[in-house]
Amino acid sequence: MKKIFMWIPSSLLEDCSDLDSKTIKIGFIARAAAIFKVSEIVIYSTGEIGAKSNAKFMKTLFDYMDCPQYLRKHLFPLSEELKSAGRLPPLEAPHHVRFVKSSEITSDVIRQGVVVRVDKDKRFVYAGLDRLIPVYDNRVKLNDKINVKIIVNSKKLHGVVVDKVDGYWGYKTVFFNKPLAKLLDKHPAELVFAASKYGENISGLLGDVENNLKNKESIALVFGSPKRGLFQIIDDARLMKELFDYIINFIPNQGTRTVRTEEAIYSTLSIINALLFK
Repeated sequence: MKKIFMWIPSSLLEDCSDLDSKTIKIGFIARAAAIFKVSEIVIYSTGEIGAKSNAKFMKTLFDYMDCPQYLRKHLFPLSEELKSAGRLPPLEAPHHVRFVKSSEITSDVIRQGVVVRVDKDKRFVYAGLDRLIPVYDNRVKLNDKINVKIIVNSKKLHGVVVDKVDGYWGYKTVFFNKPLAKLLDKHPAELVFAASKYGENISGLLGDVENNLKNKESIALVFGSPKRGLFQIIDDARLMKELFDYIINFIPNQGTRTVRTEEAIYSTLSIINALLFK
């Protein structure tokens, strides 16, 4: 499965007037990330006053949405950032399974859990069951969130830590408190796209992009802010061409004066997804 990075600015919420509208926008974008199997959401700094706190707020909500509901009370204490969390839609990603009774679990099921107790030779993990799961693995520490494969043996349960899960298993969110240009110069993605209304029309690039995607294992899709596009954020047309493999207008002939970042995210991911699985 290809690794997809989605890059968004710390100023993403500058057009939102209150906590509710900020929360709803994050929920909308998190759903896009899960629908199109984004591996990592990268928040970069656009240098505004409060950029770090803006990014912290966004990361908290993205992490909260990615966390299965049965784990949230263990990992997310009440906070100002989460006061409007009830406005968030369910993510419904593959790792978002329901609370179940241990008698209903079959062997080899993988669930996310958190280490709630540590003994000398084992750890006890809460994984959304009506009992704790013992795990014999000294690598994990108290409060660690882990993936655990549940083994059923004569009605007794124990767990095995799973380092890598096959298939899509949600996204992670990171914040880099540095300008976009400095970060992109060192980023490991093999193919980097800029989404901009000043880019080339996507309709003339479909074949070329499709061929390039076939040979790449990781791609990055980079978006600007509501009030400043990528050309304004980087402010150097020559550098734009150096940093990005493609600068594309994914919504040619738009019928509105502006396209919101969250709308651009859905449009861009839809087209990339169609080309990946054509």
